[in-house]
Amino acid sequence: MANNGQLGLQETNSPVMMFLSDYHDSMMMLMYYISFHVMYSIIIIMNHKYYDVGITGCGSMEESCTMLPMLQQLFFTVPSLKLLYLTDEINEF
Repeated sequence: MANNGQLGLQETNSPVMMFLSDYHDSMMMLMYYISFHVMYSIIIIMNHKYYDVGITGCGSMEESCTMLPMLQQLFFTVPSLKLLYLTDEINEF
């Protein structure tokens, strides 16, 4: 039965659906964190007095901007694949 604070949505009835709900909540929080961090970094860089000095020749910055999205994708992929295989059921009648 739905309560007032549930917006008409039902509770999770199975462990797989609970895992799906928790996965969605954690990924959304992570995406909010990443987007706010990127916006904050852009604002700080653009408001800095010397924002274009030394940015063009930084190899370590390029390496980190390549490695961090790769690690982020791994962090997203592993629980998603686990959830995919948990929801894949074979129903035999």
